[in-house]
Amino acid sequence: MKNFKGSFSLMRDKPFKKLFNDKEIFSDFMKSAYEFLNIDEGFHLDSLNSQVLISGCNIKVKDFFSDVFAVAGDILIILEAYNSYKIYEETKSFCYASRVYGSQLLEKEFYDSTKKVLCINIVNGKPKTSKTKLVETYRMSDGVEILDCDPIIFVTIYLDNIRNKLYTQSEQKFIKYLRVLSSTTLEEVKKIVKGDKIMNKTVDFINKFFTTPGNTRKDRIESDLETARHHGMSEGVAIGEKKGLERGKKEGVAIGEINKENQIIYHLYSKNYSIQNISDTLDIPVEEVQKRLTLGKNNGEQT
Repeated sequence: MKNFKGSFSLMRDKPFKKLFNDKEIFSDFMKSAYEFLNIDEGFHLDSLNSQVLISGCNIKVKDFFSDVFAVAGDILIILEAYNSYKIYEETKSFCYASRVYGSQLLEKEFYDSTKKVLCINIVNGKPKTSKTKLVETYRMSDGVEILDCDPIIFVTIYLDNIRNKLYTQSEQKFIKYLRVLSSTTLEEVKKIVKGDKIMNKTVDFINKFFTTPGNTRKDRIESDLETARHHGMSEGVAIGEKKGLERGKKEGVAIGEINKENQIIYHLYSKNYSIQNISDTLDIPVEEVQKRLTLGKNNGEQT
C-alpha cells in the first residue's frame, strides 16, 4: 500500500467519522475510554453508525446529526469531534446528549427502562479557559439520585493538553489513541501504535484515506473554496444586481462582491474552519471575519 507522506488531521469531519466507523477500532478505543473514565459497565458493542440523524420527529424542532453514535448494552454513546469549542459548541453537544436521552422512551414505556447516555467531545484546539486537566466530566445528577445512576455523562477532552504534555499518564491506551488523533504525520502515528495490532489499523486507514484523491487538506480547502465561491457568486450577483438597479451599476457590483465574500466566510465557518483559518485563507483581518459572522447570524444569513 502506498505510504502517505504529507501532513493530515484525523479530527476533520470525514476522516474522524470514517476512522471510528470501524467496529474494531471503535470498540478498542471505547474499552480504553471506559477504563480511563472509571465507567464500571463492561463494553459490548451492539450497533455503530456515523452521521446519525437525531430527529425532532413530528414536532417542529431542530434535527441534529451526531458524528458517531453507538449502542453498547445499557449505554448510548455519542462521539463528537470539534476543531473549535466555545459556548456554541458546548450547547450544541448538550442538546445532542439531552435529545438522545429524552427520545428513548416510546408511549407507555416506563422511565426506569432508559439507558445511560455517554457523550464524549474531543476538542482539537485550546480550551475555553486555561484548563490543565485532560478531561472534564460533568455528571448531570451530582447530589441527586436518579434511578440509582447518572443519566448523562458529559465528557470534554482537550487534545492540546496532550500535545503540551500537561498530562502524565501517557502509557494508558486511551492516551495513546488521543495522541494518534492529535498527530499530523504518519511517522508520529507509527511510533505511537507500534506493537498494537488493532491500533496499527490506524496506519492502514491513514494510508488508504489520505492517498485517495479529494481527501487531503489541500483538496478539501480547494473544494470548499470552490463551493463557497460558486454559492457566494450566485448570492452576491443576485443581490448586487438588485441593489445596482437602485443605486447604479458600480455600487451594485461592490455590494455583490461583499456578499459573495460573506457567503464564502459563512460556508467555511459551517465546515468547522476556525476564524483564524478563515482569516488566513481569505486574507481578511480576524476582527472583520468575526464582525461579518456576527452580522450574518443576526440577519439570519448563515445556514
